[in-house]
Amino acid sequence: MPQNYQERSNINLGRFKNRTFDSLFTAAKAEPDKRKRYKLFSQAERMILNEAAFMPLFYDENFRLVQKYAHNLEENPLNYVDMRTTYITPAKAKAGK
Repeated sequence: MPQNYQERSNINLGRFKNRTFDSLFTAAKAEPDKRKRYKLFSQAERMILNEAAFMPLFYDENFRLVQKYAHNLEENPLNYVDMRTTYITPAKAKAGK
């Protein structure tokens, strides 16, 4: 979160400040294991809801269809598409051709 309140804070629009939350969120972003990462994000989210820092009025769901030859398209809780590590393998030639 930017220290200057004039700067945008896309990840933390409400500018919620809490050391425990920040440590959970930071740990979750760095956690490579998907199950552990989601557990940390869940704990952080529960903390925000318990603190009544904000009240969600809707829940957004997105779906992503990915071809079998597209690899390493990472997921994240903000649905930010970061394709720096994504790569495509050539389609395999059809048998007999």
